[in-house]
Amino acid sequence: MGAWSTKAFGNDAALDMALELDAARDLGAFKARLELALSNYEQYDARRDRGENKKVWTEEYVLWVLSHIEPSVDPDIENMMRQEIGKEHLDSGSDPAFEVVAVGAITLAACRRNTVALTDDVHTSLLKKYKPTLRAVEEVIRVMRLIPKNKELCRDCGAAWKKGVLKLADELATCAGELHR
Repeated sequence: MGAWSTKAFGNDAALDMALELDAARDLGAFKARLELALSNYEQYDARRDRGENKKVWTEEYVLWVLSHIEPSVDPDIENMMRQEIGKEHLDSGSDPAFEVVAVGAITLAACRRNTVALTDDVHTSLLKKYKPTLRAVEEVIRVMRLIPKNKELCRDCGAAWKKGVLKLADELATCAGELHR
């Protein structure tokens, strides 16, 4: 709950995924974690399409959120959060979407053989060994193009973030074209 920017790894969900990628034992585990991020967003998107993207905040959930917030952020945050226990809230799918954007950045860097730009965020040596197939790149593009259809998320994250997602998908499409040759 501390990091936020429009960059691919400018949020906690993507940074947490980067830690999981750093812990991957081998290239197979690394790829599996990338594929899991895509699958998680697809599952969220299907729930959203069915109108099942609402959740009731439990005390456990509120305590978990509070445990990730600096106490100095807002002294009334705990009271505000506790008042939301038992109430239904819309899940915009931000965490799985943020992971997909990070997967897009990793895939683009790997396609371009320029993983240096990601070394501040993903520290594993497996990043340099990852060589996505055309099929893998196309799958990332397909899932990334679902994200801009999520009006709630794009409203919450802003126009610059949505534009960045679309730009990244377009850059991946260019890489896919190069892999296809």
